[in-house]
Amino acid sequence: MKNQSFPKKVRNALSGIGFAWAEEQNFRAQVVLVAVVFGVFSIVRPAAFWWALIVLCVALVLAAELANSAI
Repeated sequence: MKNQSFPKKVRNALSGIGFAWAEEQNFRAQVVLVAVVFGVFSIVRPAAFWWALIVLCVALVLAAELANSAI
């Protein structure tokens, strides 16, 4: 796995996300909630700082869920 090309690494990462989407109900629920949060934020239009904070939080939650699924 170490000396794979970048496109192959991206395909593997997307395959893992697809697997989590297909197999993990919690991951699907969290992605739906992310869409709702982004929808609310697009209506409320907070400052850029709050956008950055929510994107960071969302990324951490989804990354933790993917790590949990991998284990």
